[in-house]
Amino acid sequence: VLSDIMMPRLDGIGLLSVLREDPETSTIPIILLSARAGEEARIEGLKHGADDYLTKPFSARELLARVGACLEISRLRNEAEAQLRLQENEREFRATFDLAAVGIAQVSLEGRLMRVNQKLCDIVGYSDEELTTKTFQDITHPEEIDTDLGYLQQMLAGEIKTYSREKRYLRKDGSLVW
Repeated sequence: VLSDIMMPRLDGIGLLSVLREDPETSTIPIILLSARAGEEARIEGLKHGADDYLTKPFSARELLARVGACLEISRLRNEAEAQLRLQENEREFRATFDLAAVGIAQVSLEGRLMRVNQKLCDIVGYSDEELTTKTFQDITHPEEIDTDLGYLQQMLAGEIKTYSREKRYLRKDGSLVW
């Protein structure tokens, strides 16, 4: 947004405040322009969230350079914020996955256990390192495998997105556990 700081109905600071308060426009780069406003107005604009401030007259080259710089800073800021959100989502996922009261595994299309939580390790008696070298078929009771493979085929066909079931597992010590 390019806005003059002095306008008939709403000054640039007022417009800046309105834009920064609205979540949909709060991150849009804003450059304030002025021919008459002094250093105080410039500082006020920057305090209220202007990304830059140009004093008239200015050249087209200067304007393009400032706009380009503001867009690049905005892009970098948005990337950084997206990275922070991604990291927070990952932390939340890990906490949910790791602290769940039920056994959970992420399984590849081939059935390999890619990630398991501690509860699943406790249920089947294997360590995390041991389980991630196995497939779900390796620890599933033989009478349960066809049912699981049927669900897997439904997922691959797009008929279902997930499934959850209670089933029999073979523990590391050879015993059976539901």
